[in-house]
Amino acid sequence: MIDRRQLLAIFGGTRVSQSGVNQSLGLPMGSQAPSFRSTVNLVLLDVLVTDGAGRPVAGLERSNFRLKVNNQIVTVDRVTTGATDLSLGLVLDYSRSMRNSQARVVQAVAQLRSRLDAQDEAFVLVFNEVVKTVIPAARIGKATATWSTLLYPIQPDGQTALFDAIVQGAITLRSAAHPRRAVLVLSDGQDTASRHSRADAEKALMESNILFYAVGLFKPGEMDTDPRTLSSFADRSGGRAIFEPSVDRLGAEFDGILAELRARYVLGFLTGDAVNGQGETRRVQVSASDANGRSLRIRTRQSFFIGDSKP
Repeated sequence: MIDRRQLLAIFGGTRVSQSGVNQSLGLPMGSQAPSFRSTVNLVLLDVLVTDGAGRPVAGLERSNFRLKVNNQIVTVDRVTTGATDLSLGLVLDYSRSMRNSQARVVQAVAQLRSRLDAQDEAFVLVFNEVVKTVIPAARIGKATATWSTLLYPIQPDGQTALFDAIVQGAITLRSAAHPRRAVLVLSDGQDTASRHSRADAEKALMESNILFYAVGLFKPGEMDTDPRTLSSFADRSGGRAIFEPSVDRLGAEFDGILAELRARYVLGFLTGDAVNGQGETRRVQVSASDANGRSLRIRTRQSFFIGDSKP
C-alpha cells in the first residue's frame, strides 16, 4: 500500500517479516524461527477525527480508537500524526463541457497553490479524452514558472475521461515524496470517454491509499454535471467533495482541506494475506472517543485492498 521507505519513516524503523513477526531493523531472526511461512501486511489508514463543531481533534492515542475489519475487532498497532508535508495531485477537467469555466479553474488552482508550503509536493494533470502532465511533480519551493502561465494557453475541448485521469493521478502519486497523499479533482463529474471503468478508478485509489477530494465549480442540479460520482469517490476514500461556483469563496474551502490533510492520524494495523491469493477488498470501520468517553466524528476510507502474496 505504501513502500518500505515510507513505512520506516512513519513507524520508526520496524518491519514485518514473512513469519508474521515484527522485528527491529538490524536484528536477524533466531535459529528457532518457525518452519512455516505466512505473510502479514501492515496497513496504513488515514483518519480525520473532529469534534461536534467539525474541528480537528489532536492528541489522541491508541486507546482512543476502535477498529474493525470485516466486522472483526483488530488491534491498532500504532497511531501517529507523522510529518505534515503533503504530496498533492491536481487533476483538472479541460473537456468541452468546462469551456466556460476555464478562467475559474485557473483562478482556483492559483488560490490553492498560494496556500501550499514550500516543502509540499504537487503536480498538475489536465484531461479531456487524454490525460496530460502539464506540471511534473516537484516541491513547491523549487517551482519556477507560475501555474497560471502554463494553464491559460490550454483550450478546453473534447470529451471527458475522468476515470482515466483519476487512475493516472493515483499512479503518479505512488512515487510521491511524502506519505500524506491526495488527489484533488476539478471537474463537472460526468465521464464520457474513459478507457478505464469507474471500478478501475476506485481500485487505483484504494490500492494506493490515496484520499480523493473534488471541487465542482457548479451547484448540484445544474445540467450536464454529475456531483454524485465526485461525492462517491470522496466518500469511499475518506475525502470530501465541494460544490461552489464562486471562486471567491473557495479560499476558505481550500484552507479547510489543507488543514484536514495535515491533521489526519495514520493508524497502523496488521492483516493477513488475501484468502484467494489474487487480492481482495476488506471493509473497515473506525470509531474514536475522547478522554471523557465522548464519541468523536471520524472520516476515513470505507475499505482497503490486499494484494496477492509473493513468496
